[in-house]
Amino acid sequence: AGVGATKLQSLTIAAKVRDRGTGPAPELWRGREWRMIVVRRTEPGEAEVHAAEDDLFVVRAGRAAVRVGGTLRDDRVTGSGERRGGVLSGGEVVSLMPGDHLLIPAGVPHQVRPTGTRAVEYLVIKSAASAPGGVR
Repeated sequence: AGVGATKLQSLTIAAKVRDRGTGPAPELWRGREWRMIVVRRTEPGEAEVHAAEDDLFVVRAGRAAVRVGGTLRDDRVTGSGERRGGVLSGGEVVSLMPGDHLLIPAGVPHQVRPTGTRAVEYLVIKSAASAPGGVR
């Protein structure tokens, strides 16, 4: 489009979807203070927490239970302000299905577990957190 807008077709996203495992998810776009990745999970992901980024999940297919909040222990540092693994206990479990959105502020531990009979596929928009607790 001539005004600077960019369309990302669903087929382009589908082509980048893969089982994430422990490797990095494919990045679709990057802006000045945000980036978008696409994730497809057939198995539970590791617990994780980001000190300086909010996550916005947008579910495209499948279903998931996301544990949000609580206490993360026995985790490891995987980058600047990034922790993964270990055990996430407490918090609350949020059920997600296609079309649902979930905002997870910076500093809040979370873990995604697919539910149902098919993989869960979702976009994650990661943005720089500017306020205490992460939400702008």
